[in-house]
Amino acid sequence: MVTSLHKVFRQSLINHPFRWTVRRILWVLTLSIFSAIILGLIQVSLRYDNNEAERWFSFYFFNQLITWGQWTLWLPLFVWSITNVMQVFKEVYKAYALIIFLSLLLAFVATTVEAAMWHHFYNTSPDWDWGRVWKASISNNFSTHFLFCLSILLITVLRQFIYINKAIKSSLPTIRMDKGSIEGSLMIRSQGQLEFIPLQEISHLAASGSYVEIFSNGNKIVVTGTLKQFVEQLPPSHFLRIHRSYVVRVDQVAKLAPLTNEDYQVTTINGHQLRLSRSYKDVLPILKGTK
Repeated sequence: MVTSLHKVFRQSLINHPFRWTVRRILWVLTLSIFSAIILGLIQVSLRYDNNEAERWFSFYFFNQLITWGQWTLWLPLFVWSITNVMQVFKEVYKAYALIIFLSLLLAFVATTVEAAMWHHFYNTSPDWDWGRVWKASISNNFSTHFLFCLSILLITVLRQFIYINKAIKSSLPTIRMDKGSIEGSLMIRSQGQLEFIPLQEISHLAASGSYVEIFSNGNKIVVTGTLKQFVEQLPPSHFLRIHRSYVVRVDQVAKLAPLTNEDYQVTTINGHQLRLSRSYKDVLPILKGTK
């Protein structure tokens, strides 16, 4: 069960990775500063003193800004690490063991950065040397950063399974976002179950009424949908529509034979005979270039 869930989670990260944009990074930065202000105000209110209100606010605001502001850098790095670890390691225990190790390492680094910043910019006590500051920071803040790492992992897992659930309910084909690559898999719902079909195993697709037939490794998989939905998802450099009822993978075309009405008969490596209609004759140079 655990292995199956890991396989689905891993493949969903390949198909639908989290992509960082400038807008998302700015949101993280804004949220970090906002959290620093709110948490700083809460801590000041718990230890309010009219004579030292300004000093307390400065101290706690600076402390929280260091704690959460640095996650503007660590958050994209950690999410990127999770994605790549899942793609590299197929074994569930190796993958999550490495992620836990990375969480511990990142928590250690974040805590050390926090201690260094506080010691350099705010510490004025001669009794608190670097060693004492670092030990206190590890003791007080390491668990916070580690739990935050685990929370990010949990949120990432939830995001992927929400994506998978939507894909299942919609019954639409879903593929990785990199349309220029033949790597990855087509994620479909077939007979009530989620299936991943590697693009390198698909020879062609055929429309059949309100269904689409996917031919993969000599097998035919029938799913609900339209050919247009698949064409929009498949990488156009590798899959071409040759007829209103057919899409073929370019390197699977074995033979082209002209017909009397300007159509062509397309024979795949596996021996399937398809038709290329004159409405799609603009793809002929590409197909002929593979011969």
